[in-house]
Amino acid sequence: MKKRLLSIFLAVAVTLSAYSTIIIASAEQVGEDVVYFSADGTGDGKTVDTPTTLEDAIAKVKNGGTLRLKGTIGDVTKTRYSIGSKDKEINILGIDKNTSVIESKAAFAPVGKIFFDNLTFKSTVPTSDVFLFMLKGTENSEVTIGEDVVFDIAGTGGDQCIAPDSDGYTK
Repeated sequence: MKKRLLSIFLAVAVTLSAYSTIIIASAEQVGEDVVYFSADGTGDGKTVDTPTTLEDAIAKVKNGGTLRLKGTIGDVTKTRYSIGSKDKEINILGIDKNTSVIESKAAFAPVGKIFFDNLTFKSTVPTSDVFLFMLKGTENSEVTIGEDVVFDIAGTGGDQCIAPDSDGYTK
């Protein structure tokens, strides 16, 4: 009788242990690996033909996941355009570096740990004194820029630069 109770107890313990491992593993993988987004996205973000909004894409992607930009996004009314997440490490990749564009009036301030590739950052004001991309903004950003990123100053008269922090910049 004692052996039988011990066997049942061990079987229950092993079963509960296996379920808790499955629950913990699935909790770590919350979110999508890849989410597509665009400026006018209304879809679920699961395919390039059904992009969602940037905000929704950031909410849906898992930590370390990839956001794929379709088209042009940004805010040309603001001098500084912020993109990213304080809570997640995110990769932002364009569909095509010539058509996947992030626009701002003059400056970009990435937020959080973020990787950019296969897209264009574009300053939309031809008379901007400087085109600024902040590697470390006010959000303690850690930014990595891939080989297929283009920095485009609209018109002439601006100096292209990458800033080490929000207090200064280097050309």
